[in-house]
Amino acid sequence: MAANSNFVLLDGLSDIEQAELARDYEKRAGRAFRCAPCAAAFARTKAAEEPAAEVVAVLEEAGEMTPLCEACYERLIEERELR
Repeated sequence: MAANSNFVLLDGLSDIEQAELARDYEKRAGRAFRCAPCAAAFARTKAAEEPAAEVVAVLEEAGEMTPLCEACYERLIEERELR
């Protein structure tokens, strides 16, 4: 079964809307508003804390929000186009 998903591009939102989206994510997820795939990769490699990549998009899928940096967003778009 395919889950409903959509992207919210932060570039199209005002600063206030971006801040609200970040607060909502932090409240729901209990984590900082950073690129989720990058944060997971850092946790797996136990790398030293590095500056967070700027979040440019949020993937909303099955009620879950996933912040994405530009590189992860582009990779996900490419993967979906290949399907």
